[in-house]
This record gives sequence, structure tokens and C-alpha cells, in this order.
Amino acid sequence: MICVLSAEVVDFALIVLYICTMANELNKRFFDLSSEEITESLQSVVLIEAEERKAKNLPLIYKNFMCINSNQFIHEYPDRRKFLISININNSEETIIMEF
Repeated sequence: MICVLSAEVVDFALIVLYICTMANELNKRFFDLSSEEITESLQSVVLIEAEERKAKNLPLIYKNFMCINSNQFIHEYPDRRKFLISININNSEETIIMEF
């Protein structure tokens, strides 16, 4: 049996692994971390990911108030271009709804 994980599942697993590594470095268990320690760790992960995506000219992908449907996202490229996109859930095709 082959198990295929979505990118989101892999990303989540890597974030948990990163936080657990940080907890280990602080000689704490994951669940003993304070909310500040978890926030600090997550901020580090986001900054690292943002720099890696920028180096590859890939967009940051996030949601904001303009994403009114669950399949809508903002793509922000390193050159500051921003797009509101929708993703077809059947074939993962992206459609640009608006450029900012």
C-alpha cells in the first residue's frame, strides 16, 4: 500500500517536528512549552520558509479578508505582486480572480 501525503500534512508534520526539536533543546516536553515559546518557534519557521520561497521566486500563500471562499488564497510574490486566486478542488487548477 502506498500512502501519499498532501503538502499541507507534510508541512504540518515538519512544523511539529521543529517545535518538538525546540522543546528538546529547552529540556521540555512539547506540551510544557509556553504559548510564547510556541509562538517564537512558529515565527522562526515562518521566517525560514519565507526566505526559502523568496530564493526560489515562489509566492507566499495565505488567506485574508478577501478570501471569502474556502478555495481562495492570496499569492504574494517576492517582487511584491499579489493575486487573489481560486483553486479548483477537482484538478488543483489555479485561476486568478484579481491582481492587486
